[in-house]
Amino acid sequence: VLFPVMLTALNALGIDAITQPVSDMLNIMLSAVPSIFAAAIILIVAFIIGRVVAGLVTNLLTGVGFDGLITHIGLMKESAEGKNTPSKVVGTLIVVGIMLFAAIAASDMLGFEPISELSSEFVVLAGHILLGLLILGVGIYLSSVAARAIRSSNNPQAGFLSWVARIAILMLVGAMGLRQMGLANEIITLAFGLL
Repeated sequence: VLFPVMLTALNALGIDAITQPVSDMLNIMLSAVPSIFAAAIILIVAFIIGRVVAGLVTNLLTGVGFDGLITHIGLMKESAEGKNTPSKVVGTLIVVGIMLFAAIAASDMLGFEPISELSSEFVVLAGHILLGLLILGVGIYLSSVAARAIRSSNNPQAGFLSWVARIAILMLVGAMGLRQMGLANEIITLAFGLL
């Protein structure tokens, strides 16, 4: 209310050097208000949807025993009183991911193309890193399973062979995970080939 009243008062004074820039600024602000409200609505709706989806996924993962599996593998320690369980961490990551996509949509709506492009590149990088971490986690689990299976055999060299198998599997999945993350592809390929 104050801006149009000030603009009318300045127009009545007839000072064009002041009224023209103020009028332009007011027009820019008023034209940006719908985009700002739309971006805010996108962020609020995305947060609500993210919380609901995260709650459902957390409950589902807790129900299928995901927390026990992750602590059994050794990727996370058991948390006291269930504060930071693996399923809650996954739920938090889901909220962050949904909010990132909402931030990209909101910055597009506001016309912030550099921020939108930067956010899109960050989402792609985060996807590569999460997939690489997933590969590493599965590899750690498989190396534990293979080592236990070899140790339970009747072979007199079972301890040494289980250690060799575990190291070999960890090196293979380590190279695969780091390559998926895009960390020094040439060095990883060269080192793995030399080995």
